[in-house]
Amino acid sequence: MVESWDSYDQLSLMRQSIEQELRVARSIQRASLPKEVPRLEGWQISPFYRPAREVGGDFYEFSELDDGRVSFAVGDATGKGVPAAFVMSATCALLGGVATASGASPGKVLERVNSPTPTRGTTSRTYVVAVANARS
Repeated sequence: MVESWDSYDQLSLMRQSIEQELRVARSIQRASLPKEVPRLEGWQISPFYRPAREVGGDFYEFSELDDGRVSFAVGDATGKGVPAAFVMSATCALLGGVATASGASPGKVLERVNSPTPTRGTTSRTYVVAVANARS
């Protein structure tokens, strides 16, 4: 009987630990996604985000460029939990920073971001960057 209670306690602690990790990952994910969308004449931008599981590595990012154009990035860091949320957050920050600072073409932005992006805990990452010619 004691072994059963010990096993139950261990399972309960494991479940609580997993739930805490998911709460942290969701918090990281929510904080990483844009709070506002750019306003572009003739465009209606309405992002909708719902992970397939409790937490995913999917993300989107908008960056206003110096010349008034807007870059859009959409991507996925495969994996789950905190590692995928961290990779998503880092990739989002890098994509936005490189696009804003350099004003480079989408291909150059991806080339610059691919090297330093961490991948620990994920198997791969995929993202697309585009620049809208409309002015904000």
